[in-house]
Amino acid sequence: MLLLVVGCSKDETKKKQYTTEVDVEYYANLGQMPEIKDYKLGYSVEDMLSEFAALEEASADSEIPHNHDAFFYFINEGDEFTSISTSNAEYCYKNDKREKGISCILSFDGAYGFAKDTIIIEVKEALSDYKVKEENIGEEGLSFMPMIKNADCLTYTFSKNKVTFVFTDNALCATAIYNADEWSLH
Repeated sequence: MLLLVVGCSKDETKKKQYTTEVDVEYYANLGQMPEIKDYKLGYSVEDMLSEFAALEEASADSEIPHNHDAFFYFINEGDEFTSISTSNAEYCYKNDKREKGISCILSFDGAYGFAKDTIIIEVKEALSDYKVKEENIGEEGLSFMPMIKNADCLTYTFSKNKVTFVFTDNALCATAIYNADEWSLH
């Protein structure tokens, strides 16, 4: 008698629907966002201000009337920290640690391969190999972005740096990389 056993097996390895081509851990450990190549955590505040002043002056000298692509920046000095803002990013440092350089970078155009308005589930699935802290920030706002309230945040810790994706109405509105020793969400 011949016994034939035929079995079917389901492939248990589920392919991710959402991914990112960017090695988030690599860039986080460098203290930077790949979309903002020129600046990273620890970058000299004085050097940044000098470079920004030169960029602003060069774009103001442009012969293009009403140049909408002109570079500009402004400085907002608070009690605890100072932010240097451009059209698409913000660079922060603690006032009592200015000599240590930039300790928080915020991008409002997307980061780490995720475009602005990416939905939260896409980021969670794409980075599912990493441990995440998920929390809602209420009316108190974020320590480095007090204007954003009632936001959902996904925070990933890499060595000494943290990367936080901030979502309002389920859409990515900002991404921050910051020194975990100097900054917290609240």
